[in-house]
Amino acid sequence: MEFHPTLRRSDQLERELVYLIQPKTWRWGCVCHFFALNEKIGVKLFQRKDDRNHSWRMQSLAAEHKLGPETGDKFTIKQVDFHASFKVETWHGFLTQRAKCIEYQRRVVDRIVEKLKEIGIQYTDSYKANFGKIGNRIVVIDFGAESCHRIRV
Repeated sequence: MEFHPTLRRSDQLERELVYLIQPKTWRWGCVCHFFALNEKIGVKLFQRKDDRNHSWRMQSLAAEHKLGPETGDKFTIKQVDFHASFKVETWHGFLTQRAKCIEYQRRVVDRIVEKLKEIGIQYTDSYKANFGKIGNRIVVIDFGAESCHRIRV
């Protein structure tokens, strides 16, 4: 798969992310927090490394089949909360291609869920906010363990 050049991690990017990512600008999910870096690239952040790795694996597999956004490199950052007695928080994340919000289309979503099953992903969370649009493709954007898992095909 060919990645967009800005989906690659660098030590400089990790240092900059600590300053760029402010919790007030995040979109919160059950286990994932999303932050848009620009119109095309965003960051998915998780408190648990296992959750990040699961989501990255599922999204990467879906992206290979044009059913999810492209994934970039994984990283871990530490953020110091100066307002809470210098508490250090660790975040595990990865860079991701951004998708735009869509109007929910049940038939299209059902077809995507069926295609995911064909490539070995059982998807069980067809909530409208879990889908987006990249170009003219509808894609899944939530790949957390509460939404999907691997199956044999």
